[in-house]
Amino acid sequence: MDNIYRLLRRAENLGFESPEISQLQERAEAIKNFQITAKQVLERRQPPSIDVVEELLDEGQNFNVDIPQVEELSRVLEQLKWTDKAKLSRNSPMTLKDVKDLIEDGKRLDIPVYNDDLAFFVEQLAAGQTWEKKAQELIGADSVHYAQLQALSDRARSELLPVSAETLAAVDQILHKQREAHRQILDLNERSKHPDLRQRPKYVEVAEVMKKIEELQAKPAGTLDLEKEQKRHEDWMRKGKKLFGKTNAPLHILKSHMDYVLDRNADCFDIEHDKPRVPAEPQSREPSLEVADGEAKQSWENRNFREVFCICRRTEAGMMIECELCHEWYHGKCLKIARGKVKEDDKYTCPICDWRVKIPRDAARPKLEDLIAWRDEIAGLPFQPEEEEVLNDIIATAQRFRDHIAAYCNPVLATASEAETQRFYLRKIEGAEILLAYETNFFRQQVHKWGAVAPEPPPVLESSKSTRKPRPTKLQKMLQQYGVEDPDDLPESVKGKANSLKRKALNAEAAAVVHGTPVAASTSPGANSYGPNGLPFFSRNSSSQPQTPSLIISGNAHLHASHGPGSATSSHGRSGFKTDRMDLDAGLQPSFFAHDHSSGPHLLVGDNASMSLEERLLRGLPIGDDGMDMHSPPIKIRALEILGRTEEGRRQAEEIYGRGVWGGPNSGVRDVNDPLGIGVADGDGDDSMFVDLVNEDEDDDGDRRKVAENSSSFHLDEHDNTASSLLDA
Repeated sequence: MDNIYRLLRRAENLGFESPEISQLQERAEAIKNFQITAKQVLERRQPPSIDVVEELLDEGQNFNVDIPQVEELSRVLEQLKWTDKAKLSRNSPMTLKDVKDLIEDGKRLDIPVYNDDLAFFVEQLAAGQTWEKKAQELIGADSVHYAQLQALSDRARSELLPVSAETLAAVDQILHKQREAHRQILDLNERSKHPDLRQRPKYVEVAEVMKKIEELQAKPAGTLDLEKEQKRHEDWMRKGKKLFGKTNAPLHILKSHMDYVLDRNADCFDIEHDKPRVPAEPQSREPSLEVADGEAKQSWENRNFREVFCICRRTEAGMMIECELCHEWYHGKCLKIARGKVKEDDKYTCPICDWRVKIPRDAARPKLEDLIAWRDEIAGLPFQPEEEEVLNDIIATAQRFRDHIAAYCNPVLATASEAETQRFYLRKIEGAEILLAYETNFFRQQVHKWGAVAPEPPPVLESSKSTRKPRPTKLQKMLQQYGVEDPDDLPESVKGKANSLKRKALNAEAAAVVHGTPVAASTSPGANSYGPNGLPFFSRNSSSQPQTPSLIISGNAHLHASHGPGSATSSHGRSGFKTDRMDLDAGLQPSFFAHDHSSGPHLLVGDNASMSLEERLLRGLPIGDDGMDMHSPPIKIRALEILGRTEEGRRQAEEIYGRGVWGGPNSGVRDVNDPLGIGVADGDGDDSMFVDLVNEDEDDDGDRRKVAENSSSFHLDEHDNTASSLLDA
């Protein structure tokens, strides 16, 4: 502007007129008017509008002249825009970074500290930083407090606190997991009460939800109810594990083991392709001379023909050994017979022909009736079990096979001509992974009747246990670790744990004895009267039952290694089969076996034998006649617990144990939960643990080393000692 005014003063001294001078004068006049207007606007008490300032600023910038008022108007315009932005931001969520930038811009524009908007955002920044610190503490805590997190999240949204997006997202993620878990729990609890089983949730779905809840540090509402229902369902699964002899296995093993059982039973219960036939040779051997050439060729020339052997009813594989009596070929692996233990000129008698030869079993075989009863419990479960389908298939396959062989299980119509057929079906039944008790006992009696090998008839089987040796208990492992035999000799640091394990073992023993009483009474053939006529099935005393013999192999047994060199030929000498009948007709009563259309055929035993300890005590029946020791600590504890409920029972207890049984500290009466008398609180006792056989996989090398110890006989000593003691009782 000084330059313009200087030019105008010099123009006054010129002696001529020029249009540029007129234009310069007009421009100077316009700038002067702009300065007056801008000064008036800037000096107003009320801040001008953004539009007025922008209009003036555009006018001043068009002069292309350095005017002081232009710079002032530019600063005022920025302040006005900051104020508008601050007012708009009050009602919208902002992050900590946005608030910090806004405050820094206000300070740069010389917004006074007493400005309402600036003061507001300074307070918001302090509140946001406090919120951020509290949220980080809750997120990083060992135990997350979801109520406080929820309160923080609600405050951040209701008060529009400036918080970092990352922290808010982390809080929302934790709360979302909690809310989603709560929603799923409520849904599962509601669906588990649906009257239709098919509308209830599947157990797999529940297990997945509970696994997610374990990751949360606090359980949502309703979790305890769902856990109770899950435990009830898993108790049903544990019952199934116990039926299949897998008590100590994890829960997920049940389904895979049932699939294995179904696969095994599919071969053993096959009634379409595997039918009674004459003895056959493995494919790698020449047909036996006693089998007609036409029949042998017809079998092997048919490409669809699938010759199966052994109790497993599968094709030839590995080392095969032939029974001297029935001329059936068996897999060495199925019977736990090592290749290096036998010779080609040895003789072998299979467990079908001689009931004393034990069949190695990796797991217990449940009775079909027990499986049906177990399946009937599904309707009351809160969830759909994934084992239901395979369980139905197992039961249907076994029931179809039972119906098929029912015609051969009539003790009145059975004749010696059916001996080979009965032996054939017994072989299939013994190879199955479930127990058909009635059919097994019937065919065993018939095989022994028409061709006795053992001097005594076979005992009645009520159960089929694993033949594997039980795994050492924790207490036994502890004693072995410290090299002592008595728990009292253990170091003081582990004695407490040893006493706890010993207490649990005693409780388990007491429970096992009480639940096992009916079995012990009913598995001794000849000791009781079976059938309604009170006639014994066997004409012998059960106490004379011999121990399981060794598997003696001598003479001309036929061994066969599949496709191996030097395979010995076999001749089925039918004269070697003993057909002399034992005098069992007098003892065989048709009423010994009975058919129940609801649960299948079963054995009839005396009423006392099928009663539990509690039923016998309450009915006043004799207890010690079946060999039970009423003075043993486990049975005494259980008996006193039962008899102590009524006055009549207390008098009965005094007759059994003496008048001082209910007396003072020397009475010998202890809490059921404290059989050792060491003093435990209520609920410390654990009477739900049973000593069950555990199935461990054994490699073939270990089997060979065990078998090679004796070259003249096979000893399958890995039978269930508990079951044997019950049979010998």
